[in-house]
Amino acid sequence: MSNSSSALVWVDNYRGAFYPVDLTAEPAPIYTKYNKQSVKSLVNICCSYIVKDSTMTLEAIQVVPQGLCIPLMVEALFNNKDRAIEVLLAHWPMESFSLKLLAPNLFVSLLPLYNDAYLSDIVRRGMSYTTTLVHRFIQCLKNRLPTKLKYLDMTGYPTAEIVLYYLATHCLLAFNENRQQKLVEQYNDTVSYAASREDMTSDYPSLEAVESLLPDGCLVVKLDAFVSSESTFCELCKALKVSTFPGSKIRLCLQRLGATQLGAAAVNLILTQISGEHLTALQLRYNSLTCDDLVTLIPAIKKLRNLTSLDLACNNINFSSNFTPTQKISELLNCLPRLIRLDLSNNRVKCLLRRILCDMSQSLKYLRLAACGLRLNDLAYLSLSHHASGLQEVDLSSNGLSTATDILCSFFTAVKSSLMVLELEDCGLTNDQLQRFQTYISKMEKLMYLNLAQNTLSFQVLQDFTKYMASNPSIKCLRISYPQECYSDAEFSLDNLKVDTVNKLQEIINDVCKLHPRDKPLQLIFVELTDVEMEQT
Repeated sequence: MSNSSSALVWVDNYRGAFYPVDLTAEPAPIYTKYNKQSVKSLVNICCSYIVKDSTMTLEAIQVVPQGLCIPLMVEALFNNKDRAIEVLLAHWPMESFSLKLLAPNLFVSLLPLYNDAYLSDIVRRGMSYTTTLVHRFIQCLKNRLPTKLKYLDMTGYPTAEIVLYYLATHCLLAFNENRQQKLVEQYNDTVSYAASREDMTSDYPSLEAVESLLPDGCLVVKLDAFVSSESTFCELCKALKVSTFPGSKIRLCLQRLGATQLGAAAVNLILTQISGEHLTALQLRYNSLTCDDLVTLIPAIKKLRNLTSLDLACNNINFSSNFTPTQKISELLNCLPRLIRLDLSNNRVKCLLRRILCDMSQSLKYLRLAACGLRLNDLAYLSLSHHASGLQEVDLSSNGLSTATDILCSFFTAVKSSLMVLELEDCGLTNDQLQRFQTYISKMEKLMYLNLAQNTLSFQVLQDFTKYMASNPSIKCLRISYPQECYSDAEFSLDNLKVDTVNKLQEIINDVCKLHPRDKPLQLIFVELTDVEMEQT
């Protein structure tokens, strides 16, 4: 796989079902280009100055009230002050530490849906948080610093695979150290008993106890794990196994697990080591899973009763190949009472969507069916099912929908009160279809993001459609490809035609906004047509 392809897969792993996005919030305050910095309070300004130097932080933590540890940690995390974070962890006055209560939620706004650069930025920022916390806390243990921390919660933020490997290794080292200590104690007890017998006159040597680097009791580390390499997979499996032993000093607890490029056997092994009580999201992309492989995983997945997100995208699952596996998978979904986010993209669903989803008692909120070979009866079921009233995000991209005009109109009507994100990229939509859709889509009460990219459409149709969308105050962003005229008219340069298109559509939006005021103007995102669509024009 090339570097560019690997980068796209890496970014795509954090888009979709794995991390829910708060669509109504402002962009994450990472850089000023994404979000205006608010005016800081005097406390935050002072804390930001203190954490610039770890020596100053150490002096301050001795005299300031314990309550100021929280704003000090907030500033240290935001400004990436590693040594200050280590000082604060070593003197943390509480037994628990929850990252999501101190750092901003990164998966917010509409930007992660379409902006790869922004998504990459927030994933890296999240990894910087978890990397620093893991490394510095292990350093606290090694340096025998007097930390009170017993529970470290880093869920909600991605953990780099190398950091996961590092943490799993220390979990095993802690277990081996504890076991060694117990063996030494058992030996010394035996020697003491033998030496106390009257018929024993020889001296028995005793072993010195191993000096522990760990605090008394058990330390619990809760995190989101993403595994793709065999070495990390092996270490994590062993660490999860010893975490269940009574004498374990460091216990790993997973809330989200992403396992890719491992294969069915490895996935099954790691799932058997996970506590079903805590895991809420499972991503199994790019594992070449077949329908039969998925059936073998069902017993392990069934125990995950608190699972809210399941991502099976980009495998070789052909639901139409055999009735029995499909029925068992339907029964599996029925056994997951909290499941509300499902991604089946790039698997073969053809004509079997009803059979897969009909047994679920609860309504899905997130459903991704990109490149699933959907047919008219699949869309008809989706329009009439109990899921329609609760769906908030739907992706039907890369399905041939050119003949599904009436059924799609019924679907738009069924979800008009709940749907917030609609993706119809590369669906072969025609000009006539879009003209028919515009009255239905413009009436959606909560729709915020609409993706129509990679559909070959004319400028006139896009012009009329944009006017309809701008009149709906709920719609914040419309993603489209440049109209077909930009590629078929040879009289003007391509760049000039694109600029002219953008300017004209923006003028339409400005005019409509004067008549229909909105908080923010409708944002247009333009993308190039791919070579396939350009050849068709």
